[in-house]
Amino acid sequence: MPIGPGNTDTIVQRRSGLPDMGTGIIEAEIVALSLVSINPVPIMGSFFDVFVAIDPNMRSMGQINVMSHDPGGGTFDSFFDVFTEITFTDTMNPTNSMVFRRQDHITSMGSMWSHTRPSGYPEGPNAPSGGFYPGPITHTGPHPQTEPSTPEPSSMVLLGMGAFGLGFLARRRRKV
Repeated sequence: MPIGPGNTDTIVQRRSGLPDMGTGIIEAEIVALSLVSINPVPIMGSFFDVFVAIDPNMRSMGQINVMSHDPGGGTFDSFFDVFTEITFTDTMNPTNSMVFRRQDHITSMGSMWSHTRPSGYPEGPNAPSGGFYPGPITHTGPHPQTEPSTPEPSSMVLLGMGAFGLGFLARRRRKV
């Protein structure tokens, strides 16, 4: 579900500006995340919608390491500790939902950035760019990752389904 301009599903806020010499570390935080399953997920005979958001009880902090800088932009690497809240909601009974929390380490290597504002990028005091615009990010297939253990949303759904199933079985055993 978009939360920003266009189809934005993640909002990262820089906590420090572009380094004086154009390269170096920028402290950052993921302040919003909104991922929604496209189709209901079947679990033990029921169907669930899956929603992934930032855990409101934890800060998802990270760093952006600007590796190169020229008049047009440059490249950067990034690392974030992301704390998510995954909600499974029964499609037949929306009051029946379960919430799971998890932490992931997300990295990117060699991403591009530019000084030029892309079309559709928000302007104004609530969206200061500081002359640093990530992207464009274009690729085919799964999202590129540098850590094989870093799950993408579909892996998070599978992990959540397994945890949901274990919780369901434990609850069922207590009732018997």
